[in-house]
Amino acid sequence: MKHYPGFIITHQTFAERIGLPDEFSAAVGRVTLSFSDLESALSDSIEKLLKLDFTTAQIITAELSFKNKVHLFASLVRNMSSTHKFNTGNAPVSEVLDELVACLFRAEQLRNQVFHSSYSRPDLSDSVKRQKITAKATKGFQIQEQSVDSSYILDVADFIGEMATSLIEFLWGFGE
Repeated sequence: MKHYPGFIITHQTFAERIGLPDEFSAAVGRVTLSFSDLESALSDSIEKLLKLDFTTAQIITAELSFKNKVHLFASLVRNMSSTHKFNTGNAPVSEVLDELVACLFRAEQLRNQVFHSSYSRPDLSDSVKRQKITAKATKGFQIQEQSVDSSYILDVADFIGEMATSLIEFLWGFGE
């Protein structure tokens, strides 16, 4: 006997199923799409650095976590910095790379903050309470709360999108 329903494709549109989207949910969706773009830009950057074909690059990066992709990218750049050109203006490659890597990790942290939290929206308003519950060995049980709105979530999405662009721009001129 089957106890749970299987996945069913209904072919209903968003409007038919949910109605008009609200700003907050749409903003969370933008974070998803922006982070997908960032992760693709990171994989593409590794492909470019290694001068690989698309399939081989995907084999290497497909199962890597975002964190491991960043580490691989940074290690490759550091290894190539004396023999290849990177778009850093007049600044040393290591200085710009350190800042870029910090921003990439910040983008991941913000994304995780958005997705690994609970949200209370009693009246489905745009203003919500974000709650994150943790129980770590070093700090014990903690509850973090923050009031957020769609504007904040869109700021997160924009920052993540800007990091995808910055990553692409960092490699302008690479191999020349």
